[in-house]
Amino acid sequence: MSGQEERDNLFARLFGITSIVHSGLIVRNGTLPTSSTSASSLESYELVVTTLIALGEKKSWLREGAWWALVSAIETLAKSEVGWKEQGVQLTLGSIYAKGTGWTPEKLALTLRLQALFPEEDWGLLLSSVFKNTDILSTQNLKVVANILKVRSSILLNCAAAPFSSGVSSFRGRSRVECSPRNLETSATLCLGYPPRFTVTPRRKCFSQWFLPRLLELSR
Repeated sequence: MSGQEERDNLFARLFGITSIVHSGLIVRNGTLPTSSTSASSLESYELVVTTLIALGEKKSWLREGAWWALVSAIETLAKSEVGWKEQGVQLTLGSIYAKGTGWTPEKLALTLRLQALFPEEDWGLLLSSVFKNTDILSTQNLKVVANILKVRSSILLNCAAAPFSSGVSSFRGRSRVECSPRNLETSATLCLGYPPRFTVTPRRKCFSQWFLPRLLELSR
């Protein structure tokens, strides 16, 4: 298989899985009109999660799109009423925070979203190996976050100089942001430190004035 064929194959898998996620099939109750089998199951959801993580690990240029699709899959599960929902949540957390897995800006952004969706989970246990505080954007975690985001230092500088575009609200004048595959980690981490579609609370309104300059300084 040539390099172009491999890229086409990887993108086809990513686009196919993303389409399935957005269709809602991964959490649909009941059966399909043309089949007697269940439209969704824990096993099929697990296959979606593990495949997306594997795609992101296979090629760095595919990671952002894969993790964006993963965010969509988890949000779809969170809003669903399937009988295996809690099992799906635990499966997701186990896959993402498995022992020995590293941290990327995409994983950091996803963690912010997961904490908003599932605040009842034991985040102290899940994050203790890397972060000193379960509030990822606390001052205690500043240097760790800076090291994770170091690979995005040029993006950080651009985002600090101008408001977000392409569907993402300005972090200076808006209280809500939208997530897109072009800026998954910047929209979730830099827009006042909030996950996609997560409302701002007064406690962190100083993020862009205090946290961002220090983050940039440590990232250089």
